Amino acid sequence: MLGRIMAGSNAVVTHNENGNAVYFDYYPPDIRLPRVITAYCENVSSMTGIMIFIIDREINSVEMAREFESRGRGLLSMLDRNEYKDLYDRDTRLEGRLDDGSKVYSGKWKKVRQDEPRTFVIVVKDDKLLPFWGTSEVCKRFSYLQWPDLYTRRTELQENSFKRMIEHGALNINFGTKKIMGQDRHQARAVKVIDHQLQGLEVKIEKKEIHVKEQEDKVKESEVKGHGKRLSQRRDRLVIMQDELLNLRSYFAV
Repeated sequence: MLGRIMAGSNAVVTHNENGNAVYFDYYPPDIRLPRVITAYCENVSSMTGIMIFIIDREINSVEMAREFESRGRGLLSMLDRNEYKDLYDRDTRLEGRLDDGSKVYSGKWKKVRQDEPRTFVIVVKDDKLLPFWGTSEVCKRFSYLQWPDLYTRRTELQENSFKRMIEHGALNINFGTKKIMGQDRHQARAVKVIDHQLQGLEVKIEKKEIHVKEQEDKVKESEVKGHGKRLSQRRDRLVIMQDELLNLRSYFAV
């Protein structure tokens, strides 16, 4: 949350399936998520009873999967892009299709790894692979066809919602470990850019109006002089210019 958490601190936030924030904690910015997530999730489980976690690729690690597996908690995540090449890296079977027609496969690595707790679900969408992985608790509670939707819901509840919070007009003041009374500086920058663009647009509209008026005069001149081909050309040009003017004015429509 840019501008709303004091520099030098990172907040790790947990949401439930309804999108409600149920737990958060602050960590120094030089500590990566895998170093703190085990103790963090232990606190979440003890306070809320949540035992299934959906975490982004930052947590990706076979060691982390083993840690969650040993504690009886479920973990759903995705592989990093540098950890897979194609579908044939694994022994897979077709599970079905999603609503958009994408094929869903499940399986394990072809080359069996020692103490590998992860099961993979691969979505093939427009020649692109989306490789999800989960521990045994996730396999027990959810079908493989549900995994892509579960991960997508996490993205919507967390990543997208935080992005919307910092959009222009979303918040009027800053809240975090410090409170800044007054205008949000991010919004102020956005307003400045928009105002500059609108000023330039007003100049373009004024110039376009002058050109349209000149073209109208040319059409009237051709009508008076009885032009044939030139009159047709000038009328066609006038229609194009009027459409361009209308499009420019539409930016100011509410």
